[in-house]
Amino acid sequence: MSNCSWAIFTYHFRAESFESGWYHSHVSVKYADGLFGPMVVDGPSQRPYNIDLGPVILTDDIYTSYLKVLRQGLGVTLVFSTISNSLTTGRGATNGHSAINEIKCSPEAHLESFPSKLERPIDYDW
Repeated sequence: MSNCSWAIFTYHFRAESFESGWYHSHVSVKYADGLFGPMVVDGPSQRPYNIDLGPVILTDDIYTSYLKVLRQGLGVTLVFSTISNSLTTGRGATNGHSAINEIKCSPEAHLESFPSKLERPIDYDW
């Protein structure tokens, strides 16, 4: 998909399998600056799951935007940015600021767990 990013699009398609996955940009600039997210294709409603906690995304965060790193590295030997944080569903344990959305990061990443319930399985695409 290579459309302009300011419009909202809704795509309709018939899914042939029911699973969790993710979408992401194949242009590294957009992927590094956050163009990715969860995609869940729900199955039949008679599935015996008591609870669905929703998607959990594990990723990293570099507090310097990709374009800034790119500008610093142009015309110079390779410049690598260090990973600043690990994120779980967009939250990480830090008191820093995210360069991407320019807001103060949450100091805690909290996930709920219900061990007595049957949770929806996750199919990893890697």
